[in-house]
Amino acid sequence: RDKIGLAEALNKLGLTYCDIGYDLRAMDYFEQSLVICEDNADLHGQAVCLQHLGNVFKMQKDNQLAIDFFERCLAVRQKVNDPRGIADCYDSLGLVYFDIGDVDAAIQQYDRSLTLRRDTADVLGECECYKCLGNCYMRAEDMEKAVLSYERCLEIQRQFSESGLVDTLISLGLAHFHNSNHDVAIKCLEDALDMFQHLPPEDASAHSGKAVCLDHLGNVYSSIGKPEKAVTFYTMSLRVK
Repeated sequence: RDKIGLAEALNKLGLTYCDIGYDLRAMDYFEQSLVICEDNADLHGQAVCLQHLGNVFKMQKDNQLAIDFFERCLAVRQKVNDPRGIADCYDSLGLVYFDIGDVDAAIQQYDRSLTLRRDTADVLGECECYKCLGNCYMRAEDMEKAVLSYERCLEIQRQFSESGLVDTLISLGLAHFHNSNHDVAIKCLEDALDMFQHLPPEDASAHSGKAVCLDHLGNVYSSIGKPEKAVTFYTMSLRVK
């Protein structure tokens, strides 16, 4: 009997149950798969199962167990010398630490991931790291580093026409706003707003994203003593909502 094939099938079942919200059922399948992989010394399969289990515990907000499984996954991926897999583990750990408010630990994980992404020429992975680092620095209120991170992310997204570009423009605009660079903030937010105008009308994100941009523009103008313009943007936002 193909034990490795059975483990892969169990993982697929687990992922399917995750998709429909049956986390406990998914966990059971991942654990069964893990036992098979361990019995057959399948290190790659073990890493996959451990990653899936970490994701389930993260979805359940059981952050300590999520960290434990991601760290176990990291140890396996280091053993098989899988740089991109190692970077994925660092990203997963960074996300958990960010969610529980340990920003310094999150930054440390994303910095480690970033180094590996560069070493393996994983440009899109590098882009994601910059975005996550920008979010961390925003939360830490280190606006200069946030701006630098978002700008690097934006540079890569423009190079590859990444779909997340508009979100990065909004984040960059907010970082400039909090750093009192109001003119630059307005430019970033207006650029983002312009991109939303070109999305299909049936795209729900076009409406919600446009409303967010308009609200932020209203906030910027309100803060610099231009209430009339602020009212204009707030009113436009209400119409979109």
